[in-house]
Amino acid sequence: MNELLKYKEQYDKLEIKKNLSGEEALREVELNWSNIVYVKNPTEEMCLLAVKQNGLALQYILNPSKMVCLEAIKQNPYSLCFILNQTEEMCLEAVKRDGLATLYVKKPTKEIYLEAIKQDITTLEYLDEDIFKSELDYDVRF
Repeated sequence: MNELLKYKEQYDKLEIKKNLSGEEALREVELNWSNIVYVKNPTEEMCLLAVKQNGLALQYILNPSKMVCLEAIKQNPYSLCFILNQTEEMCLEAVKRDGLATLYVKKPTKEIYLEAIKQDITTLEYLDEDIFKSELDYDVRF
């Protein structure tokens, strides 16, 4: 029964955390990135705190800024999969850190593929070969 009470106490603490705001919210996010879930309208500072602890916190942030997205990618390149409006800069940052992050690039370019391969040659196994066809055709003509 004692163990059940511990779980009940933990649950009650979660109920109290719902709808955090202001300094209280900032403190909670500093303690643990996952508390960003309980913040109604997180500030840029709160979002940065969360993604610097765990880049995957990005999945709980609505409309993250470019800066928040880049910080998330620096912490975990796979957070790229949670970014709706990926930029070339974000994608390059992700694949420079882990070539396999290419799997989450929505619109890969030759430059992104090259960076991914430089980072991890085995990334070639997962790439769309059509990106290389234009170069191969060009080489054959000479």
